[in-house]
Amino acid sequence: MVVRGAIFGAVIHLLLISHPTRLSAWAEDAALDWAMQNSTALPRPTDPAFVFIDIDDATMNAWPLVPYVPRDKLLQLIKYATNSEAILVHVDVNVTRQINPASITDPSQADKDLQQFLQAYSAPQPSGDPSSRRRPLLILNREMQQTGNAADDCQEVRTSFLDDSVNVRTGFVEWGTVEFDVGPDQEVRFWRLWERACKMIDRAEPSVEEVAAAYYQQCRMVATPCIPKQPADLSLQHGNDISERVVYGIKWSPGNFPEVEVDGKKVPIVDVIQAKDITEADPARPPSAELLRHRIVVIGGTAAFERDMHLTPVGEMPGALIIINAIYSLNRFQRLRYVNTAIEICVALLLIAVASVLFAMLHHLWAFLLTGFLTIVVTLPLGLFAFHRGYWMDFAIPLLAVEAHHFLAEFEEAIRSGGKKREEGA
Repeated sequence: MVVRGAIFGAVIHLLLISHPTRLSAWAEDAALDWAMQNSTALPRPTDPAFVFIDIDDATMNAWPLVPYVPRDKLLQLIKYATNSEAILVHVDVNVTRQINPASITDPSQADKDLQQFLQAYSAPQPSGDPSSRRRPLLILNREMQQTGNAADDCQEVRTSFLDDSVNVRTGFVEWGTVEFDVGPDQEVRFWRLWERACKMIDRAEPSVEEVAAAYYQQCRMVATPCIPKQPADLSLQHGNDISERVVYGIKWSPGNFPEVEVDGKKVPIVDVIQAKDITEADPARPPSAELLRHRIVVIGGTAAFERDMHLTPVGEMPGALIIINAIYSLNRFQRLRYVNTAIEICVALLLIAVASVLFAMLHHLWAFLLTGFLTIVVTLPLGLFAFHRGYWMDFAIPLLAVEAHHFLAEFEEAIRSGGKKREEGA
């Protein structure tokens, strides 16, 4: 029975690994969610710190009553952030379309002001000018639109009235997509790092998190303008697999964020500033931008009218914090990947061998409970150790194999009991 049980458990485990089912996919999602909810990776010196400039309900109440973010107020926030010593600034507000234009060819004054600012900001920096300083990278949202064919795994770039105003060749302003996929439970689980343009096969649009993480890793210590390199392993396929999972390391808990070190001081990994504290400040005492120094700044909103709150595996959070998590995850873990299959199989075979012995020696219920306990004790610490280093060893699949072993033992016992009853009846 020991040999038969070991073979059965090994076959079940290998089938779950090589042929994922809805059950194994659900178990993997549940295990990953648990790992994100109940483990906190220790901060590293290379972890970025963030500032979230929040356009919240109090801010909207302080601004003119319009059903959108006023363009002049948004420009004021952008100027405040880009005039600081921030590493980069992401504007998580749609600036693709004009607001209240007189005509298609005649934008409003607020839109003209934004165009002029972006033209000046993205212009080449004078070389050799000692008074010039490095500008933070400014990332704008690139709006995408679905094609008519749902089978196409591609989208079209929506043109913007700002396209001619932004010079992306200088490395001061970049566009990035903000596309994420949800799981069956409507929780935001997967990023889309690159989007393939349907009409231009050789063209791909990077996501905000891809641009931000690449810039942070490659360019933050460079004194001159820097354009991140496109990754060599660029993939435009979106299968919602383990490599596309966002590892949420930051929960939405204003005032209670974990701390990281910036310039030798401990600071919250996310500082939240109400936008109105910047735009409505006394002109004689403008707000200090010192808080933004050496941080990644995201201008977004939690105001109810924006409907930008989303479900995630670690709770509800604003879209800006999802982007912050994606940047943090990509910088810290790169793309999540499975541990070496040989290691996973060796651990599984060891557990299956122990389970087979226990099922041969003990009643199947006690053997099942003891084997499940040992499986958790062995795989959970190993799984979390690997998880904090960007690898995933699924501790749910061995438990499914143990459960299958338990069902086999119950089935065999039922057959034996039925045979004995027939013999006694004869």
